[in-house]
Amino acid sequence: MLPSQPVGKIFRVTWCFVNPSFYFGNHSERAWDEDFVGLAAAWFRYVLLPHCQQADLTLHATDPVFDPPPAGIPDHHHYVGPLNWEPPDRENNRSIELPGDPWALISLSTVPMGGEIAIARSALRALAKKPVRTLLTLAPDYPLEELGALPVNAIVTGFIAHSKVLENAAILVSHAGHGIVMKGLQYGVPMVLVPWARDQFGVAARAQALGVATVVRRENCSDHEVAAAIERVFDESQYQQKAIGCRQRLGKDDAREIASRYVEAL
Repeated sequence: MLPSQPVGKIFRVTWCFVNPSFYFGNHSERAWDEDFVGLAAAWFRYVLLPHCQQADLTLHATDPVFDPPPAGIPDHHHYVGPLNWEPPDRENNRSIELPGDPWALISLSTVPMGGEIAIARSALRALAKKPVRTLLTLAPDYPLEELGALPVNAIVTGFIAHSKVLENAAILVSHAGHGIVMKGLQYGVPMVLVPWARDQFGVAARAQALGVATVVRRENCSDHEVAAAIERVFDESQYQQKAIGCRQRLGKDDAREIASRYVEAL
């Protein structure tokens, strides 16, 4: 952030707000209660929205085809594409790079949400019957005992760079966090999404509308429903075709370079 000319005794600071999710605001084409549930709606509406409005530059780190910009978007708002970044791989799990069946990635929230382990438990059981190697990544505080017996084709690990898995993945099962969904689009991987909280309902709805994901409602999360959704993604080729189309489209631009140009101009 670079200071500009002082106004009286208050220094005006030029600054940029980077939105790590889909567009939200008074011009959004979807209602607040469609995209957010509970405290998340208040957080985005009354805490983050003022920053978007007051910033000199607001960059939306999302795919404008996944989340079409509204007609009334303010002039200082710009879509730059997914700004995905991964820290160094602490696990250094070399088995990910070995040849074999394609991967199925199950990814839950970095900040655990109550009951969310049900997504992983149901997905592990369904994928045990598929010709895939399943990788489940979990934050440290998840209750592993709630997973039950681990299938022979599954690995459970802490943080690992998702890109290593998604490069050779047949399916992604997740809580519909915006970051992991954007990674799925960038690597052309079809998805099963079970939105659990926060902004995940809006993310899942957009992925479903794009044709890259099938969605299981939180209240319907069960072995039967998750297995049926996984079966549908494997059986119906349009999910993979749509996902591959997203990979090809997003591969044409460098979102980080685009964002950097906006910031440098500011």
